[in-house]
Amino acid sequence: ESNNTSYWSLGIEGIHSFPYISDFSDTIVNGWTEYTKTNAGGHLKNSYRFRNTLGMHEIPSYNECSSQQMFTDRINSVKSMSQVPFMYLESPSFNFKGIDSVFLSFDLFCTGRTSLDGGNMEFSTNGGNTWNILTMQQGNTYNWYNSNSSSILDDLNNQNGWTGLSTFDSTSIDLSFLKGEENIVFRYKYRSNYQPGSYGSPHGMRIDNFKIHGAIIDYKSNDSN
Repeated sequence: ESNNTSYWSLGIEGIHSFPYISDFSDTIVNGWTEYTKTNAGGHLKNSYRFRNTLGMHEIPSYNECSSQQMFTDRINSVKSMSQVPFMYLESPSFNFKGIDSVFLSFDLFCTGRTSLDGGNMEFSTNGGNTWNILTMQQGNTYNWYNSNSSSILDDLNNQNGWTGLSTFDSTSIDLSFLKGEENIVFRYKYRSNYQPGSYGSPHGMRIDNFKIHGAIIDYKSNDSN
């Protein structure tokens, strides 16, 4: 999948000190970017986005979320799916050169209509030029996608993903297949207009406590044993 933003090879080393932890508690979250595009691929500005701060007069019960976590804006349920945009949250670049094992974990909440919409996670090995879906076939996982090959999400590019998760839970995946890569970027993708229950019921996609652990194996020490 092509990126929806321009791509420049800036030669930036990326984050190479681990563990890397972000709880999205700062007003400005360094290195993280959000953007939105229409079903046709065009940009949408100043509407429907990932953010981590409630407005001054915004009522928390309106969307059952709070500041200091990443969450998606509410989309009116009367909007047809052809008008519902894709919302993206993109990570900084990570450099796994010299790292022998990589492990990612985060807390996740993701509502959607079963077999229709929800969210997933993608990765890029070239700084965001091209993207691939991050699947459970690439490493050991915990609480990874709850849609399977027989239940893909039609409105999420016919991909697997998370849907119908109305409470926060921990999620993790072993990313060691990316060891040695020097320009890795991750992004969350969400698309849904589903609003369960009544006004103010939990909805959308939310991310918190994003952590990447990287380990270096001491082969000399292991050989001596």
